Amino acid sequence: MEHRTLTLNSLHVDCSDDTLRNYLRDLGAAPISVASPSDDQGVEAWASQDGCHIISRSKPATAGAHPRTKHIVLKTSNIGAFNLPTRRDPRSGLLYAITQHPALPDLRWIVVDTGNVDYSIEYDSFTSAFYLDTICAQLAQISASSVLAFDHLACAVEEGQALPVAEWLMDVLGFHRHRGVDEEEQGQLVMMGEGALRMVTVRHGDFYVVLAESVEGYAGQIRDFLDAHGPGVQHIALKASDIVQLAQNARATGRIDFAVPPESAWENALTDAAGDREMLALVIARKNNRILTKVKMESGRACGLLSQLFTARLSDQTQLFLELIERHNFDGFAAANINSLFASQHVDQSILFVDETLGAEVLSQWAATSTNLTAAITMLQCKTEDDLLQYLKHTAKYFTTVVSSFVPLTAPVFDALIRAPVLVCAQGSGFNHIDLEECRKRDIGVCNNAGWCSTEVAEHTFACLISLANGSCFLKDGSHWDRKASNKRTLHGSTIGLIGCGDIGRRVIPLVRAFGMNVQIYDPAAGHDEISLATLLATSDYVSLHAPLTKSTYHMICDETMALMKPGSCIINTARGGLIDEDALVRALEHGRTVRAAALDVFEVEPLPLESKLWNMPRVLLSPHVAGLTETATAKAGNALIKNLEALSKGEGMDSVLVASSVVSSYVGDHTLGVGSLLTPTPSESGSGSDGEQWVL
Repeated sequence: MEHRTLTLNSLHVDCSDDTLRNYLRDLGAAPISVASPSDDQGVEAWASQDGCHIISRSKPATAGAHPRTKHIVLKTSNIGAFNLPTRRDPRSGLLYAITQHPALPDLRWIVVDTGNVDYSIEYDSFTSAFYLDTICAQLAQISASSVLAFDHLACAVEEGQALPVAEWLMDVLGFHRHRGVDEEEQGQLVMMGEGALRMVTVRHGDFYVVLAESVEGYAGQIRDFLDAHGPGVQHIALKASDIVQLAQNARATGRIDFAVPPESAWENALTDAAGDREMLALVIARKNNRILTKVKMESGRACGLLSQLFTARLSDQTQLFLELIERHNFDGFAAANINSLFASQHVDQSILFVDETLGAEVLSQWAATSTNLTAAITMLQCKTEDDLLQYLKHTAKYFTTVVSSFVPLTAPVFDALIRAPVLVCAQGSGFNHIDLEECRKRDIGVCNNAGWCSTEVAEHTFACLISLANGSCFLKDGSHWDRKASNKRTLHGSTIGLIGCGDIGRRVIPLVRAFGMNVQIYDPAAGHDEISLATLLATSDYVSLHAPLTKSTYHMICDETMALMKPGSCIINTARGGLIDEDALVRALEHGRTVRAAALDVFEVEPLPLESKLWNMPRVLLSPHVAGLTETATAKAGNALIKNLEALSKGEGMDSVLVASSVVSSYVGDHTLGVGSLLTPTPSESGSGSDGEQWVL
């Protein structure tokens, strides 16, 4: 593509007053000569400092004619490379080619090779483009050095013509299909309430053309435009290097009429940026200046930002808008419905997922297809309570249900919400991160999702047991062919001690007994108090934790208790990281007098800090809190939540209620109640029924 560079060369406007001239003077442009077939045409040309030209007609060609875009002029350093029939302007020597496409009969693409020729042309060769004096009126109020740097043009085309026009631009003018947004061959389908459009984007260097077509069966902005005007440019985008400052400067004049989107216009960006403080700060700064934003996501993480500022409609006749745009690592496009920007719709339930979404596909499909209620789902990726608070300070949404896996839901969070939710859900079975007493005070119902992954966690526990028994016998390379018997342990006849015997603990028992292991249990709240915790620790070859995390179980595995453990024993934790004092575990492993090895799926701080010594311990198996995460289990979690949400909408009882309220009540029926299914709240992890105060040595 060398020597086939294309940039936007000129804007042609119909302007019958001094607005354009004043604007150009402010930019430091100067008038240059232009040939005109007759003086009464009032044609004049101005050259700006950056070489982009504007041709002005001070008298309309046709009285009462609507402003219409007729052609777009592009310049190149080698017009011959495009294989187009060329003409040469007899007065200026300018070489140019005119081409068009049947789908856009009123819009011509003109390619010029200016060479060393100063911009002076025979007017008949270029019928006026961008007959729009109001564009100049708007531009005149914006003081920015980049105001004539064009980012893209958005063209409305008839249904089914976006792809053919794009292919023609690629074949004839050397554009390339833009990948990133338009991954699908037929372009990107954008839904806008009851309207829809399909976008196909092509680019040449950093200049884009966005082709937007109507979609059969849908109303919307593009169809309205086409019905009134046929194919044509819908809006022109100009680059801004600092869009916040640009907006402030422009508004300070009091003469710029910018579109004022509703509060809901920023919700998608706030949602995507939540959890990334730097990106969220950019979105909030633009929201405060009424600048639209679109966050670019890669692998579920925010990585770029597109900022957009639209003028209000420039003309009721043309429905054409001027767009100012700023990019931060964003090379795609975000369609904006100017007429009804992100119009809100009625919803029966608005559900906020704070940190992660188990069964996201199941939930999204339910929200899209449910006939029982209208649900809107917001999925955040907050890592901390502070991340959540920053989001809540700026969102205008009211959430009927708040769901969290690990981010704390406490009084400050409830204060930051517009009003108290009806229901708070622990996405898993553990709920030590939810302030139950605060929920009770505020009449907020609370439930958990008991049993959604009990089988999977039990299987993971058993897999850890097998791995610990086999020790370091597996080969990593050819230099460690070591056949020592001390590298492995026999499970048959050995003893496993379960601390906590709820749903998960009960599922572990048949697995280990199938291998001939002895089982002993300590869970006084569940009726297993035959032996003390001290006895279990002293007589077990393997200790597996399945207890809730409460004030009395916090750091229950510590220096004191590990000193009681059988020499050479192993610890498995798939419950809650706070059950183990990790520093004490490191000390025990280093000394090697009691604890020989450990398998940990959960940690007191997640992700496990890089400075933790556990990363480099030779006999420690680590997994990133994934014991229960299978596709089957996460779908089960999503369906369990859907069942409770539908029960809530019908005023029926729900499963696994931890805190009842004036709206939320417990389901009582012929089924197995989950661990916190009683109306009185009981701390629960993995099905244990303990009240947390009976966990004593």
